[in-house]
Amino acid sequence: MTVGSACAQAFTAASPAASNSSLAPNGLYVYPSQVPPVLLAPYFALGDRLRQPGNERITLQGILTTASGPSNVLIVLELGGKLNISWTGGGAQKLVFDGNTSSATAGIPSANDLLETFVDDLAETLMLSGRGSSPRPLGQKFLDPSGGFCDYYDVATYGSAVKASKPFIKRYCFDSKTSLLKSVRYYSNSQLTLTEFGGWATVNQESVLGTVTRKVAGSQVFQFQTQASAVSASIPDSTFKP
Repeated sequence: MTVGSACAQAFTAASPAASNSSLAPNGLYVYPSQVPPVLLAPYFALGDRLRQPGNERITLQGILTTASGPSNVLIVLELGGKLNISWTGGGAQKLVFDGNTSSATAGIPSANDLLETFVDDLAETLMLSGRGSSPRPLGQKFLDPSGGFCDYYDVATYGSAVKASKPFIKRYCFDSKTSLLKSVRYYSNSQLTLTEFGGWATVNQESVLGTVTRKVAGSQVFQFQTQASAVSASIPDSTFKP
């Protein structure tokens, strides 16, 4: 089975209720009873960090490759939509989002693409904002052009780290076998944007990203390759201070 014209029409015509721009309007965690039933399999596939304390922070060390070339970076993600990307080579560049406000060192390429990818496009963000949204299931086991099969869902959103003035549709592809996120696609500034996730690994019984690729209008904006990862509890430090 392929996505086909009927699915393509649904992508532009779907109009589920837009999710609240707040990532966690009722608290940091989301419990199975709060998750739309159609998303329960992807929710459980992530591990237990969304429903109990102790594994809120994920740290990824790796290589970020942009048009300027490869860079060593340290990426810290934390529930609540928090993000810190620090360039560990020369220049000491940093991109931070504390769940409400972002800040970036001058000269960081594709800062908005990085924010959308590592905050708004994550499965955790979808689950935490899902209490105010109505995902529209399009079908299961559609053939994925990149390989394997997808369970597709359309969700309307305003975004959080990068906010839009009106809701737009994001199409989520979850792997039909593992229920882990494979890709998110949507139109941004009239250009088709595709964020691909892969290389998932299990760390402390939590599913952790291995590779992330961002494409806009068919051209690659960046790719991130994880070299080492860790899962830990939330720490009240200055990591996400703008």
